[in-house]
Amino acid sequence: MNNLSIAVVLGGVLALVGSASAQYVNVVPRADTPLVASTIVGGVPYANVQAAGPLPSQGTLLVASPQSPTNPLLGRAWFHWSVIPSWTVQLEQWWIDCNFSGQLNTAGGAALASLGAHELVFDVTALAPRKVFVDVDVDGTLVGASQTPVWEVDVGDDGVVDAQLGGGHVQVPLQLGLTAVPVRLRCNVAIGTPNPTSATQASMSGSVSMRIRPDNDLSVQQVAAGCGGGALDCEAVFASSGVQMTCVNTGPLTVLVLGTQSQPWTFTDWFGTCDVVPSFDVLLTPGGALSLPIPASVRPFTFYTQALYLAFWYSDQAIGVTPAQQISAW
Repeated sequence: MNNLSIAVVLGGVLALVGSASAQYVNVVPRADTPLVASTIVGGVPYANVQAAGPLPSQGTLLVASPQSPTNPLLGRAWFHWSVIPSWTVQLEQWWIDCNFSGQLNTAGGAALASLGAHELVFDVTALAPRKVFVDVDVDGTLVGASQTPVWEVDVGDDGVVDAQLGGGHVQVPLQLGLTAVPVRLRCNVAIGTPNPTSATQASMSGSVSMRIRPDNDLSVQQVAAGCGGGALDCEAVFASSGVQMTCVNTGPLTVLVLGTQSQPWTFTDWFGTCDVVPSFDVLLTPGGALSLPIPASVRPFTFYTQALYLAFWYSDQAIGVTPAQQISAW
């Protein structure tokens, strides 16, 4: 298939994304152990327990010791989880967020605030066999930790810790299908003020953010900077084996260029010197996000895309271009 034929295929399969999207992936949370938040302040214990079993898509576990003008002692522990699908129409992604926090503000007595040890499991399924990436970000800070903290994620529940406190960002590939693949979160954190003789504070906070997105065997690489402030977002889409392109901050007078070759040229206008990369094989006027399936019959395949737009809010002669993207599918 020559470049012109491929360009025709590209023009033929591009479709304006509609207003609804099928649910290609599903995530269901459950507590594999009871979820426990507890404090001990002034020798008095307080606790809140969520029984093991199915969980709603989001919830909060909170325990706090009572405060008053005559009782300034404070102990608080809080845990929150949420499972939220994020659709940009056909661009379906799932976000799994878990957060904890705790605070102790005591004087004249030992105190403790803890969360755990408990384990949450997020069962992930797909309607059809599908490769995905799970992006995991873990963060946390403990001041006055009373034990070695556990705040870690095991993607696939294979006994291997993929991300943990202090570990930053990781990306884990998964193969999904009708059989649930577990993603396990382990939490066991505590802070304490053992023997304060004056006002003492301890605190803890942490977060886990997981993003489930499609692995469509493609890469997106910026090959030229833009001018004018507009952007072109290109991301893999669940609805097909391809990519979704969305022009951002380009206004209504926008032309999206797709080319099978890199044919760079420059022009100078309101924004200075602007670089344009793609060959002008297909020109489109997007009214929203555009989805481009890339079937196996045209792979391996590389094309270039960039948007040109009239930035009339600056001048009726201001032509801006977004960064140019190279998209390779194998």
